[in-house]
Formats: sequence, structure tokens, C-alpha cells
Amino acid sequence: DYIALNNANSGDDASTILLITGDGTHGSQTFNDLSANNHTVTAVNEVNHIRSLRLANKSSILFDEVDDYLSIPNHTDFDIGTGDFTLEAWIYTDDIEGAGYRILSQGDLETNDGDWCWGIGTGWGGGFKMNFAIKDGALPVKDYTSTAIDPVDLAPFTWHHVALVRTSGVLKYFWNGINFYSVAAAHSMTSATDSTLAVGARRFGGGSPYYIEEYN
Repeated sequence: DYIALNNANSGDDASTILLITGDGTHGSQTFNDLSANNHTVTAVNEVNHIRSLRLANKSSILFDEVDDYLSIPNHTDFDIGTGDFTLEAWIYTDDIEGAGYRILSQGDLETNDGDWCWGIGTGWGGGFKMNFAIKDGALPVKDYTSTAIDPVDLAPFTWHHVALVRTSGVLKYFWNGINFYSVAAAHSMTSATDSTLAVGARRFGGGSPYYIEEYN
């Protein structure tokens, strides 16, 4: 239902630097950043608003699992560095245990130091997990993968809230409000000027993006 990228606090407040909600008419491909920063959001391919599935707003954002994503140009607002931040989203799917979601990313994980990706799914082995990956000069791509989420909590056809929070250099992974995993990770999230943000996709190795529901 919404994707939010915040410096420190959850929700739409003075710390929110990007907020995209399902607030459009059915079938519309117009998306807005509702934060005070008003970043430009571009729909790529068929991603659109859908009225039949919604949580709190007028619509939800539908990705076709093939080539859809939202693109946001890089900006100094996204230079989080080693500071605190919150990433969060609401997701709904018919097959959550088989999902391979690329929720939010910046840049290309093999191109620029500070480029990163946040996702959930079965692509990291041993069950359904949350992952945060970042490119670092000393460690070209570093993955921080959580423990597996209890299958009992993975109901399909249900809205689930996911969040990744960094506080004082510690990543905290949340599933439906429960902090189920934590790990130290103080890498700098400051990307190159051409490192665009993508909702629902991520790049790796200069090729076409990997999308929601892809396991690569």
C-alpha cells in the first residue's frame, strides 16, 4: 500500500524523505512523492494503481512481476551516510512463501560504493528471509541476511508490514511490528549522482534490473 524511506522515524513527518502511497485512480500510472521533498516518481512499464486491493488509501500499487518498477532520480536527500534510517512497506501477495521481492534499491550493486538493495523472499536459502545488501570498496557486495521468518506468519492474501531500521549502526529487521533479527552494519549509504532509486527492482552488474518475484 505504501513505500516509505525515512531518515530516522516511521511515518509521514519532518524526517520523511520519500513517501509513495496508493493514492491514485484505478489503472493510473501517475505516482507522487507525498513527502515535503516532492521527488519525481516515474512509472516504468505497466506498474499502476489498483482499487480492488487497498489497505488505507484509495488504491494500491500493482507490479506485474515481470518488468514493472518505479524510478526516482538520485538526490542529496538520499545521502544517508552512516546515520540512522527507516525503510518500510506494506505488501500483499497470493504466494508469500514463494516470493522474491526487491522492495527498494539505489544504484547498481556492482557499480558504485554506497549502492544498496533491500528485499525479502526465499532467494537467500533456508526459508523466507529479509536481506539488506550494500556495495563497499573493501567488501564489493555485503549481504546482511536475517534468520527465517516463521512460516505461520507468512499468510498469503494478507497485508504484511515490513521494515528495516538502522539505529546507532545496528540493523533491525521487522515483520508485522516484530523485531525478529538484528545485526551490526555501519556502511555508508551515500551513492553516486547517477544512482537512481527503484521501487520493486534492483540492478546488478550493469544489466537489466531484477524485479519483484525474481530469485536471481
